[in-house]
Amino acid sequence: MRKRTVLLVSDDEELGRSVTEGLSPRDFLVETVGSGDRLKIITRQATASYLVLDAASTALNLPVFLLQVRTLLADRPVLVLRPSAQVAELAESLGYGAGILDENMLAPEVLAGALDRAHPPEGIADLSPQSEAADAEEAADEATEGDSETPESGAASETRPADEGGTDPDQSAKAASALLIRRRPVIALAGLKGGCGKSTIAMHLITSLLYEGLEVASLDLDHAQRSLSRYIKNREIMRLGQDREVKMPYVIETYPEQRRTERLEDVINRAAKASDCVVIDCPGAHSPDVGTALACADIVITPINDSFIDLDVLATLDPKTGQMIESGAFSKMILQARSDRRQRYGRDLDWIVIRNRLGQLDSRNGRAMAERLAELAQNLAFREASGLSERVIYRELFLQGLTLVDLCASGSDVQLSMSHVAARQELRGLLGDITPRLLQAA
Repeated sequence: MRKRTVLLVSDDEELGRSVTEGLSPRDFLVETVGSGDRLKIITRQATASYLVLDAASTALNLPVFLLQVRTLLADRPVLVLRPSAQVAELAESLGYGAGILDENMLAPEVLAGALDRAHPPEGIADLSPQSEAADAEEAADEATEGDSETPESGAASETRPADEGGTDPDQSAKAASALLIRRRPVIALAGLKGGCGKSTIAMHLITSLLYEGLEVASLDLDHAQRSLSRYIKNREIMRLGQDREVKMPYVIETYPEQRRTERLEDVINRAAKASDCVVIDCPGAHSPDVGTALACADIVITPINDSFIDLDVLATLDPKTGQMIESGAFSKMILQARSDRRQRYGRDLDWIVIRNRLGQLDSRNGRAMAERLAELAQNLAFREASGLSERVIYRELFLQGLTLVDLCASGSDVQLSMSHVAARQELRGLLGDITPRLLQAA
């Protein structure tokens, strides 16, 4: 019987010996790697049948590492040993809930039972040398699989109908994954706080992508304020009234949920197949539409004001130490969206948090915000991006439907002031954190 390979990432040597000695007689081949050997972890995790993470001893950034594993090796069984409450919550949202084992569940028979229940996908290579011949034989079988053969009796081979015995339970998931591969990137600007610049960033992002030569579709889900829709409407009025050549996005009109005749998910996916990129502006509130947008999004951008009030929607902090106590309301929405997206598409989303509408002067509050946000980025698995300062120029351009990208484009007759130049540098920094991946994907 071929041994199933287990990659144990742990800095606890005693646990490594215990797991190896306990699982070896049960047809498991265990290889223990310390968290400091990143290269070996990267190379071994691609071929191991199972991945076991010791959360109590490893120095890895487990939230980020788990998300990477879920994105790159979506079908790999993962066990998480001795996790903290926060890591356990994330692991459960990623679909690893059945593989969470506490301190009192590390007996060899318990570990073996958990591994037996988590069947590895077919085609995962073993690390054991004795498996090479079996791998070659399996590869030969796969090469000939599906060829039509005539039985010795001469009877024609039968083809089983696709629906025989019921619908394949994996069929819908495979179809959804194929759809995600075919479609273009979807970006959602979302958060539970209003007035933090979501619509302004959305419009600048749209314009930037238009000037890169992409066809961009815009979708405004904030049916109460409709700031992005009005921004684009002002742009159209300016274009017609001044006979000025400006690039326009393709606007997707949607009704509020109670008046809608088709699923929002279908609207988004259709737009993502028909354009190079879709940008969604979400309302600053919890709603089913926001949940759908988050689950469909490849990238979620969350601007926040430079305030601990805005930070509270990401995480609850200890008033004395400033350390994270639990995930905030919007972080829980992201966790749910990641779980839904993985079940539906088999892929993760890229979450970017932006400190926006920054003050011009350095302050103690700003430094404290930067420090806490950097800590939360590790705990909640998001990326930080540079934001925009509080400038009059952004508010003035709204009525014309223009952005700084338009003013800085070649052929513009606008004389740039020092404020324009400083704002342009901020915008370049923000777009530089976002658009390279979009351009590569589109």
